[in-house]
Amino acid sequence: MHAEGAVRFICALLLVAADTSPAGQSQINVCVDYGCDLEQPIRISQDEWRTIGSLFDEARSAADERTAVTIAVGRLEQIAGLQAGTQGDLPENSSNHGGPGQLDCIAESINTSRYMQMLEQASLLRWHLVKERAKRRQYIFSTHWSAVLERPDTGEAFAVDSWYGRNGDPALVIPLEQWRRGARPDAGNR
Repeated sequence: MHAEGAVRFICALLLVAADTSPAGQSQINVCVDYGCDLEQPIRISQDEWRTIGSLFDEARSAADERTAVTIAVGRLEQIAGLQAGTQGDLPENSSNHGGPGQLDCIAESINTSRYMQMLEQASLLRWHLVKERAKRRQYIFSTHWSAVLERPDTGEAFAVDSWYGRNGDPALVIPLEQWRRGARPDAGNR
């Protein structure tokens, strides 16, 4: 019986070692309302992580990696949406003005930053680092937030803005300075 317990322990260790999710990150908190006043934990399974990770298999350049990030953010939003009730999140600030499951740019940028940090911790990002969120203020009462990636070799920064799409849509990724000047996906920036 003692040997059987040792075998079970070794099998458990092997299962933990085989986990392809980033260490300690199979569960994260996501924002579920305007302003990220409420958060809810979600879990990402090993199969979901394998699918996310496979998006980066064909990335041969920084541009390819940014494309993979946009799709990965969308897939992680879908996973989160089903668990946290945000699957009906509409683009921008919809007419329901923050009803259940609707996210504003603050919540979207926090969630996107967290998703990208998970990608970074899983060593899926080879050409970019996740940076602090950025904000732009075009008018006195018009402040907008975005997650940010940066190429450490060039210092070039990119806004990764999921607020413009529905839950699960690929995020807008454009040079940060272009985003700061007010670039939007409807202006042909996707």
